[in-house]
Amino acid sequence: MSDQTNPPGHADGDATHDQLERALDLALGGFRALDQGLELSDGGLVHLLGADADGSLVLVLLVSEDDEETSTRALEALDLALEHGHVVHHHLTGGPAPALGLDPARPPRLLLVGEAFELARLRRLTTLCHRAERAELFELRTLRTGAGDSLYLHRLAGTAPAVAERVEPRRSLAPRSRGFGEGGGDLLELLTQRMRGLDPHLEMVDTPAVRRWLRSGAADLVEARAEGDGSLTVRLAGSATETLRNARDLDAFVERVVARYLSDA
Repeated sequence: MSDQTNPPGHADGDATHDQLERALDLALGGFRALDQGLELSDGGLVHLLGADADGSLVLVLLVSEDDEETSTRALEALDLALEHGHVVHHHLTGGPAPALGLDPARPPRLLLVGEAFELARLRRLTTLCHRAERAELFELRTLRTGAGDSLYLHRLAGTAPAVAERVEPRRSLAPRSRGFGEGGGDLLELLTQRMRGLDPHLEMVDTPAVRRWLRSGAADLVEARAEGDGSLTVRLAGSATETLRNARDLDAFVERVVARYLSDA
C-alpha cells in the first residue's frame, strides 16, 4: 500500500484532499474527517478516519495500482475496527464519552477506494465486500464540466449499513491449548485475526496439535501449528504444508486463502 494520503492517480494538495472528503460526504450521506494515517501492523495505512451521518466509525483505505496485498490489509483494518473499535474511538475523541459525532454503539465501516481497477482485482475485492458485511468498494471518478473538476465515488460492492443496525457480539476465541508451540504464538494469533476478518462465522477448532478452520459441511479450509522456533506450519486445503517465518510470509499465505475462499463461495 502506498503511504500517500491523497487519492491515487490525482495531484497532491489540500484541494484534492478536500474533494475526496466532499465525495465521501455525498456517497455516504454525510461524512466528517477526524484523522488520517492510521498505521497497520504490516506498515500499510488506513488513509482517512471519519464518522458518517449515523455516527459509525469510517475507515477509508485507498487502493493503489501496485498494491498486491489489498485483501490482507483490508482484513486487518476490519478486524482492528471490529475488535478494538473502542480503542480507536478513545484515541480520536480523547476519552470514553461519545464525541466528534462518533457513536460507539454503531458498527464500523471499511471503505476500499481506488480507480481503474484491473478485472482480476475487481472480482476479488467485489466478492470480498459481498462476504465481509462491513466492507464496501468504491471507484473514484472525476466529473468534468466547464466549471471545473469534481471527484465522486461510484459504489461497486457492499451495502451501506441500515440505520437500526447495531454491533454484533464478537465470538470469543478459544484459549490456545498447551499443545501449541509457544514460539509461534504471535503468528498464530495474527492468522487467527485474519481468518476472523475473512469470515467471523468460520468454525475454529483447537486440538492439542493444531488449530483448524472449517467451512460449511465441516470441510477443512486451513490448519496451522505454532512451532517453538517462532515459525508457523500451515496447510491450505488441497495444498502442501508450508512454513511461515514472518508477517510477510503470513500475508502472502492469507492472499491464497482469500482466493481459495472466494473461489469456493
